[in-house]
This record gives sequence, structure tokens and C-alpha cells, in this order.
Amino acid sequence: MAQQSKNWSCDFLADPDQVRKHDEVTLTVTLSNTEFDKSDETDKETVYTKGFTYKYETTNLLLQNAINNAPKNDTRQFSFEVPDLSGGDYEICVTVTAKENWNGLGDPLDDLTPPTDATGKPAILRQDTTISVTRLIQTESKVTLQRTFAGPTKDRALWTAIRNRTAAIGFDRYKKFINCVFCDTPEQDPFNDTRKQISKYVNDACLGSAEPTDQKQRISIFGPYAYSVLKLATQVFLTLESGVVIRSNSGEKPEIFNLEKERIRLNDFSLELRDLKKELGAYLGSAEQLPYLDRILTNLITLDDEEPKSVLPYCFGVLQFRLTSPSLIELIWSYWLEEGMLVQTMNAIALRFQNRRGSQNAP
Repeated sequence: MAQQSKNWSCDFLADPDQVRKHDEVTLTVTLSNTEFDKSDETDKETVYTKGFTYKYETTNLLLQNAINNAPKNDTRQFSFEVPDLSGGDYEICVTVTAKENWNGLGDPLDDLTPPTDATGKPAILRQDTTISVTRLIQTESKVTLQRTFAGPTKDRALWTAIRNRTAAIGFDRYKKFINCVFCDTPEQDPFNDTRKQISKYVNDACLGSAEPTDQKQRISIFGPYAYSVLKLATQVFLTLESGVVIRSNSGEKPEIFNLEKERIRLNDFSLELRDLKKELGAYLGSAEQLPYLDRILTNLITLDDEEPKSVLPYCFGVLQFRLTSPSLIELIWSYWLEEGMLVQTMNAIALRFQNRRGSQNAP
């Protein structure tokens, strides 16, 4: 073994070498000998574990205390928790010393002699490693998100109009309209005078005798055509609320325009309703219709090959409002209604009211 001492080497590693407070660091010492490791007859792990002492030293007292108190089932490899150290590099040194007498330590040390240096003393190996401690600086800060700047576009008022018209045909406003048309005692009955006029000429005798226990018989405009009347009233409601326009709130009806929300959406806090109306008029142009509808119109031609020309495919403007006053609806709103199967449900109910089949399998 004396001849082998000059061939001993020691590796010392810390993993990881970049650490923070309370991180776990593993120290590993690896011994090797170019001659001794070639032997297949010796239990090298037992030699490295029992035949040497391992001493770990550092100049920092906190770090030294953490290393000393770390559990060491194997003195060649163990872990410790990094204490609360200041940021910087810390050097750790290991001293590996061969025990003077290996006899009595058990196989295979009983048959070997400890390694010595050139003077015959037990071999001593020293190696060091460095860990770098990073301190976390804890601060309290507030984060504010701001919209990415986007300049105004020519069509920005159109999106306000779409939202405005979508709100205008909302169910709350539709319900209020239908109640006003059909209810016996609406909040504001525009047909009250008409009913009084009719009652002068149509009395109970015209309607047939009523039972003594019944209340006074009322005139009904519903009858077997109730669905058709409701459908007509709905068409009137949509026609009145159609168009590429921006209208403000009116009376006690549900809100259809919120200037503050539009200012936030468009990132323009000086915006006024009159500005949006002016921008919308400039976008529509003199034709007062949507540019893409105008493009479709100008590309429609007659079937006369001799004199093809652009024509308005409506009889003297009778249905022209379909072009100049389309029913706007916000697409994302329509998308979720479609996802909820609302359109299909309404179609099924409509067909049931009319006693019509939607398909051969319909009940």
C-alpha cells in the first residue's frame, strides 16, 4: 500500500453550487487510486468508508455549524440546509486522512496496510469546493396593467352602433314592448282610447250572452291567430329597432348606451355621443349604408346581356330598408346564443305553435 500512496487523488463537489437560504446542498467526496482501483479482489467501498477520516472545514461559523449538525450516515456524501448567510462565495475544505492501523477494522482492511506518504506518515489529502449564496430581496410593489396604445380607426363607431342595436333588441326591451301592445292594463296603454271607441259599437250582446257567474265578457284580438299576431308584433319591434344608428337611453326602458364603458373600450376619455354619431355618419358615407353592403349592391347586374348595369333588386325601394337599416347584432353574443341551442329551440317552439313538422321524425 505504501507504493500506492503517491497515486491517491481526491475529488470534492457541492451540488448545487448556486444556492439560496434553506436550500439543500449535497457534499460528495470521491477517492481513487490508479493502482488500487485495478484490483478486483478488494472491497473498495469498505476501504474508502472505514479506512479514512473525513473532516469538513469552513471559515464561516454559521455554515460550519450547519455542516457539523447535518446527519451523516455516510461521511463521504451527506446533505445540509443552507443557513441565513449573506450573499457571496463560501469555500468548504475537506481533509481526508488515512487511519494509522487498519487491523481490527474487519475485512478487507485486515489484510491491507494504510496508505502513507513519502515520509511513511499516513497519507493526507485536501480538496476544497465553493458554494455561491444568492440573497432574495423581498419588496412590496404594485402592478398596473394598461391597454396597448391603438389609434382610432374609421369604423370604431360601427362597433358602438352594433353594441347599441344589440342592447336595443334585448329581451327586457322586447318584453316591455309586447306587454305594452297586448296587456289589458299596460303601464302606458297607447290603445286605451281605441278600445273605448270600439266598446261604443260592440257590446256584450254582439259577443253572445255571458253566464251569470262570469265577469263582463272582453273583446279578444287573439283567437286562433295568436301566434301570427305575436309574430307580426315581433317583426314591428325589430323593424323599429333596426338600423345602423347609435341612440341614447330613453325613459324608463332598459339601458342601451353607456358612455363611460364606450370611453374605456375605445380608450378615449374625451369622447361624447355626438362624436360617435359624427364618426358613424362619416363611415357610412352619403349612401347611409354599410360599405360592404354597398359593394354587394354595385356588383349586382341584370340578366340583360345587351345592357348590363347595376340595379337595386328591390321594387322601387319598397324593401330598401333591408339594405339601409339592417338588424345589427353583436357576433360574440350571437355565438353564445347559438352554442346554447337557443335558435334551434325557438325554431322548434315556432313549428309547434304552427302545428308543423320540422322533419319526418318530429312528433
